[in-house]
Amino acid sequence: MFGSVFRDARRAKRLTGAQLAKMAGCTQSAISQFEGGKRIALRRETIEKICEILGIAMPAELADGAQEASAVANAASGAVRGAYCPNPGC
Repeated sequence: MFGSVFRDARRAKRLTGAQLAKMAGCTQSAISQFEGGKRIALRRETIEKICEILGIAMPAELADGAQEASAVANAASGAVRGAYCPNPGC
């Protein structure tokens, strides 16, 4: 699961979710939800920034466009962006 890749890399760098969130410009809640498997908790740009911070490559399951497909599906269904994260920058 992609969330565990991020969580393990964050822990290996000895960062808390709050520290990583501050570095990435999002909320700790969004980091937690993303690590828990909610792909739409973070924008692709934020995920790329986190990968850079953690020194990891984008997991294949996220690099294949699956995240964009989720975002399009949510937009089409009327889901409100930020439902998981109150910070519109996530």
